[in-house]
Amino acid sequence: MFLTTIAVCAWALTVTRDVVAATHNAAHIAATPALPASAESADASSRDLPDSNMPNFGSVNAIDGGQAAWGATPGHFPFTYLDVGLSFGDATGLAVLGSYHLRENWFLSGQLGYLSESAGPVDVSLTTFSFGGGYAHEMQPGLALLASAELEYGRVSASFGASRSDTEFGLRARGGARWQATPELEVFGGLGFRTIFSGDFLLDAGALYAFNSSWSAIGKLELGEYNQFTLGVRCNF
Repeated sequence: MFLTTIAVCAWALTVTRDVVAATHNAAHIAATPALPASAESADASSRDLPDSNMPNFGSVNAIDGGQAAWGATPGHFPFTYLDVGLSFGDATGLAVLGSYHLRENWFLSGQLGYLSESAGPVDVSLTTFSFGGGYAHEMQPGLALLASAELEYGRVSASFGASRSDTEFGLRARGGARWQATPELEVFGGLGFRTIFSGDFLLDAGALYAFNSSWSAIGKLELGEYNQFTLGVRCNF
């Protein structure tokens, strides 16, 4: 009988405790003001948005090479390509120019050129090769400034009965701009100089029309010791 009385009292205390706790929770909920619907929506939206301090890895930056590269979207320029063209003017020949994107705004550049002309019994030819690098700066989408410097090798040959040749090493530098006029049309130009064979200033301007993301037609006028017009194709890689 004593144990039964103890058990009933313990049960009564447990029920009383649970009722008091439930009443306290209900009073706390009733006293808490409800959030407006707009505040609840803003709170839910803030949980869905990324942290503004997190880096945006999908942004387009600098030049060709993937997500952070020119050429990834219209108005940005690829810098991994090869140009091959025929040159006409004061002399005739072949012009090859290449560029390779390294990282961020930096690229490698190189040129190979061959020109020949005949003046009566005299035949003269000029072979040049240069290699170096450059830096490109995007002023705004579709407009970029660039500068490059290269080491250059030159060999000039002349034949007038007997053949004679001369070789020199020097520097070649250029500063210029590229402008994306339309998604297909690019206009470019620049001013440069070279030190081989008494030196020469070079002024160039040209345009490029893209048939697709890989192939383009390109034309360039270059004024200097030799005034040349080059017509060729560009292949982007």
